[in-house]
Amino acid sequence: ASMDVGVGNLSDPSEILGLAHFCEHMLFMGSEKFPEENAYEKYLSEHGGRCNAYTSNTNTNYFFDVTKDHLKGALDIFAQFFICPLFNSGSTDREMKAVDSEHAKNLQSDAWRQLQILKTISNPKHPYHRFPNGNLQTLSVNPKQKNLIIRDELIDFHKRYYSSHIMKLVVVGKEPLDVLEDWCRELFSDIPLKNFETIDFGPDKPFEKEHLGRILQIVPVKQHRKVKVIWPLETKKEYYKSKPLRYLSHLLGHESEGSIFAYLKKKGWAHSLVSGLSSPTVTFQLLYVDITLTEEGFSNRNSVLSNVFQYISMLNLKKPQSWIYNELKTMGSLNFDYLAKSHPYDYCYSLADNMQVYDPSDVISGDYLFEEFPSEVIDQICKSLAIENSIILEIAKEFSSSANMKEPYYDTQY
Repeated sequence: ASMDVGVGNLSDPSEILGLAHFCEHMLFMGSEKFPEENAYEKYLSEHGGRCNAYTSNTNTNYFFDVTKDHLKGALDIFAQFFICPLFNSGSTDREMKAVDSEHAKNLQSDAWRQLQILKTISNPKHPYHRFPNGNLQTLSVNPKQKNLIIRDELIDFHKRYYSSHIMKLVVVGKEPLDVLEDWCRELFSDIPLKNFETIDFGPDKPFEKEHLGRILQIVPVKQHRKVKVIWPLETKKEYYKSKPLRYLSHLLGHESEGSIFAYLKKKGWAHSLVSGLSSPTVTFQLLYVDITLTEEGFSNRNSVLSNVFQYISMLNLKKPQSWIYNELKTMGSLNFDYLAKSHPYDYCYSLADNMQVYDPSDVISGDYLFEEFPSEVIDQICKSLAIENSIILEIAKEFSSSANMKEPYYDTQY
């Protein structure tokens, strides 16, 4: 089973960064109905199960599996996370250290380090700018300096945001659907409904004009040389049906003759190229091209970047092509029709996450199926992929001597 709660680290109070993630940890620590601190994990362990959770920008997802005859017992304990958690003060310090350990584990991850630099240069008026994970400094030291009691803040956060109307539940079991539905109604109906419609992040955008058109030179942990072009884009929720950004990502990341990568590889400048999408919120996405360079490619990185933007200029001249879109549409349909059966543990949390974005009829198919060809939308987005609307990351050890700034949470030189 999986419960996706439509609140994440973008809703952290500015005085306690990482509170949403900390709340995720603390929900495992017992409830009024099941006060034993490890009752949930103990039950799952005794019945061949496992559990996990994650906190993202706008979601917190809890999920588990268990042997088939013990599903209702596990659901009973699980439901209490969202009804009456204890937030025992005795568990607070230990779980705070667990959150800090997670952060410490990420300190040597180039992906986490680069993400935080991107946040650092974003609009300070938008919560995307903040440090999302939490550590002892943000969860213990800073609140104490402001006379805040962390347990009280946790309770307030849960009471404010953990509302039934922003929760999506997926349950997979051997029982008939009517039985599973009856269990869900019985066990989860006491989750309170709070008095708010949607979580609003205010009128400010994560990246305004003054935050774009920048080149950042970053010193990595690993020995590699990269350039990464990132375009922050405003999108609409309904774009999942037609997937205009998937079309552009497909072309930017293609490896066939005439592609960016084919040209750079022929020049001996690139080892690999990946294009993809990151979705910090439903209406804000990052389109990126990530190129791993050879030593010669690094020396010619300005020419590499020129080729990326020349390719985009060519796409703007050629206009969106229906045959390319139809090819993607056909492949998406085939991938859905012949989809391999995934493990319920993974399937549950992916569906619960989809339920926050997709219409009910599209929850299962929405990742795969393409609808109408959004020619005008693709054209409009493609025209916006100019260098002045991008952020360029140049990543190499060679910048060690010239990088004169340091990101505070990961100590990344840039």
